Amino acid sequence: MKRRRTARPALAQSPRLRDAAVVLPLLGLFAWMPPVLGLFAASGRVLGVPLIVAWLFGIWLALIAAAFWFSRRLDTEDEPQPTEETAALEPTIRTGMPDH
Repeated sequence: MKRRRTARPALAQSPRLRDAAVVLPLLGLFAWMPPVLGLFAASGRVLGVPLIVAWLFGIWLALIAAAFWFSRRLDTEDEPQPTEETAALEPTIRTGMPDH
């Protein structure tokens, strides 16, 4: 299945996006540190789930969603531009047979 290339905003071309992707695991680490977890060790509940469990799984879900978003945005930057040689090989790659 071939993905369509869509125009990306200028943010995708900036190194700031890559830097933010590097900082994401550090934010997750900070959110799971014991002093921060201690803030949510109260006896409160969210939809019947203890507050600390909701925090742990909420942060986990947010990290997965953010990582997915970053991977989609950074994926198009890393793709090499097609050259004449790779364009000539494309029918062979698609069908397994040379195009004559």
